Amino acid sequence: MLDLLDASPSVGAWRCEPMSIAEIDAHPDRDRIWATIKAMQNVSEDERQRVFDQMEDDFESARSEEHAGIWRECKDRISSAIKIIGDGISADDAEYLIKVLE
Repeated sequence: MLDLLDASPSVGAWRCEPMSIAEIDAHPDRDRIWATIKAMQNVSEDERQRVFDQMEDDFESARSEEHAGIWRECKDRISSAIKIIGDGISADDAEYLIKVLE
């Protein structure tokens, strides 16, 4: 059915109006016409869903990368703050703070 989406219509098709629903329903081959339309709708919906799923995956990936970046920035700031505190905090306490935040 995908080939139908890429098929080249006749030159006359470019000058015609599409059939209305009423015209399709009145056509002797209406069942085949509707079957073709339904198949095209299914292909379109499958492609739409594929693109939507890809966009969702890309968003989740970007969000994960954003969170990782934020986490790295926070960890760097905490490490800097611990260095500033210096002697006022033990190495164990400093390590504990980093682990708690992880």
